[in-house]
Amino acid sequence: MLKFLNKFYKFFFGFILIKKKVSSFTRSKIGLNCRISELSEFNGCLENIKLGSSVSINSNVSITCTDKNSWIEIGDNTVLKSYSMLITHPGGFIKIGRNCSVNPFCVLYGHGGLEIGNDVRIATHTVFIPANHNFESLDIPS
Repeated sequence: MLKFLNKFYKFFFGFILIKKKVSSFTRSKIGLNCRISELSEFNGCLENIKLGSSVSINSNVSITCTDKNSWIEIGDNTVLKSYSMLITHPGGFIKIGRNCSVNPFCVLYGHGGLEIGNDVRIATHTVFIPANHNFESLDIPS
């Protein structure tokens, strides 16, 4: 039955419906009732990507966990809308809480670690860069 439902959802809606914990879909940890578009992509260190239950990942979303010291965690009932990007950098992380939405064309970097709480809505075209530039002297332009 699950095989039929996934073919049906894939054909009509462009995503697959995951009704049970699946480790063979990717090496990621995926919760129950997730909806993942076949047009989304997961890159890098997949075993460090964790999706909670009822997470929805729309088409053309890109999730990249760059190395084994990086990680991405997405909480229950969170939605990643089309063309949003989550990208860690070596040693960085991204943690998104429960009941959040990341709207179209958002870019979330995990350079220095990014943690987003529960019930947060992120507006379209928003970019989060949790990093800093250090300057030896604030008086002298570089």
